[in-house]
Amino acid sequence: MTASRLINRNVVAERGRTSMRLEPELWEMLTEICEREAQDMSTLVRTVRTATVNDWTALAWSRETGLVQSVERPGMEILDRVGGGDSFASGLIYGLMTNDDLAGAVEIGAAHGALAMTTPGDTSSATLAEVLALVSGAGARVQR
Repeated sequence: MTASRLINRNVVAERGRTSMRLEPELWEMLTEICEREAQDMSTLVRTVRTATVNDWTALAWSRETGLVQSVERPGMEILDRVGGGDSFASGLIYGLMTNDDLAGAVEIGAAHGALAMTTPGDTSSATLAEVLALVSGAGARVQR
């Protein structure tokens, strides 16, 4: 059996959020369309190794900044992946509202999504201090 070339990503564009599964070339085209149409886009990149181990990173693009990528978190152990995309989106929005820096915002979003997946349920129990600690290089576990 040939491995699938499709890449799963959660995408935030304009006022909507959705999950898409596309070939790499289509992701490149989508980025080009956003650039041409002057639209911003952010996406989460999750590679599922097993039910409890994922590789995790995030991308964002804007006209002003171009493409930025968060720190890659390969082999991240997760407890419950439900809510990771929503937590990424809320962290990204928080980062944009508080510092207006796309690179910093995508790091906050990726960190919040990562922490959300280390706790059960679809809402994050991570504090802002825990998110910022992960952005600064701490481990991807909520400290309790």
